[in-house]
Order: sequence, then structure tokens, then C-alpha cells
Amino acid sequence: MSSLVEAVEQNDVVSVAKLLLCQTVDPSWNYNAALLCATMNGNAEIVKRLLKDPRVNPSDRNGFITYEAIRRRHVDIGLMFITHPRTDVTLDDQGAIYWASDYNVAEVVRLLLEDPRVDATKAIECATGKSRRIMAAHDIWGIRNHRALHEKWHPEIVEEYDLVVSQGVTMAFVARGIRASEDARNVSVLPPWSDTVEPMAKRLKASFIL
Repeated sequence: MSSLVEAVEQNDVVSVAKLLLCQTVDPSWNYNAALLCATMNGNAEIVKRLLKDPRVNPSDRNGFITYEAIRRRHVDIGLMFITHPRTDVTLDDQGAIYWASDYNVAEVVRLLLEDPRVDATKAIECATGKSRRIMAAHDIWGIRNHRALHEKWHPEIVEEYDLVVSQGVTMAFVARGIRASEDARNVSVLPPWSDTVEPMAKRLKASFIL
């Protein structure tokens, strides 16, 4: 085992910083083992330092390192990876959006859907929790363009989505979401969203928060 990986395993940020300055240390050793270890530990500071080194490849292991951050719900690290120029989010047959949807990591799903490299058709099937509504309301991958897929895998979301629109809430409104609770006070007809903790008077608009 390399000295760098040992320091990463111990979450020793100071030693990691010193070792990265050493010309004899290869931070990409053993298929970027140091980056994988830092990711599994959830140590965002070490991940950030490793990514600054041009030899480190976050897409190594066919994207497994990125997916590991998503699966472990290390959101800050996952966001670092998918926004990094050396990350290929299409590896493993669009694995990034698939795993983010499957594990309901909403922040990552939202950002990936804006990446033109992403094909989210397969991710619609596995989307869970809030990710289902993020997918449903999206301009490209949402119900408007992929209604059959959403109806096949998430008919209850399509039904609720149609109810939202039938109450005069525009598609553009749903797609961008409403965060401020006061914006929900004007709603009179409210569908029973199952995974929102908002009071009933806020649910309709709050449920499609993106």
C-alpha cells in the first residue's frame, strides 16, 4: 500500500497535502485508490485536494469512484465529481444518472439532467423518492416528452402531475419549482403528496420543488 493511501485511510489531511507535493508519490496509484478511499470515507477535503492533481482521474474504474460517492450519499463529493472536467458521466451506460436516480440523490439528479451528455431515459425507470418528480417535471426528460415511460414506471406520479397542471399551475412553474413557503398559500386544491413534510396548505407547490 502506498503512503498516500495510508494517509487517506487515516483521514490525515496534513500528511496528504505534504505527500501530494512529493514528486515520487503517484496519486493515481492502483487505479486511483487514494481517491476511492477518500470517497468511501466521505472526506471531501481530501477528495478536493486529490482532484487538483492532473494525474488523478475521477473516471477511473469505469466511473465506479463517482458512483460510490452517489451510492454512499456523499452529496458534496458527488457534486464535485460530476462537475469536474475529467469526469465522464456517461460511463457504464449512463451510470451516474442511473445511480443518482435509484438512490434518490436529488441534488445530483438535478445537476446531471442539465448536462447535455446525459441520456436519462433509463434512469426514469429506477427513479425513487423526490427524484421521480424532478424527472417528471424536467423540460427534456419529463412527462411532456417521455410520457409513456413515466406512465409505465411511475403512473402515480403522472396522475399527481396531471392534477397539478389541471389546477392551473403551468408546466414552467412546475419545472422550476417553488421554494418559498409563502408562494404556496394561494393554493386551494391540494393532492396528497406522500413524501412531503410540508403542512397541507403548502403541499401542491412544495411537492415539485426542484
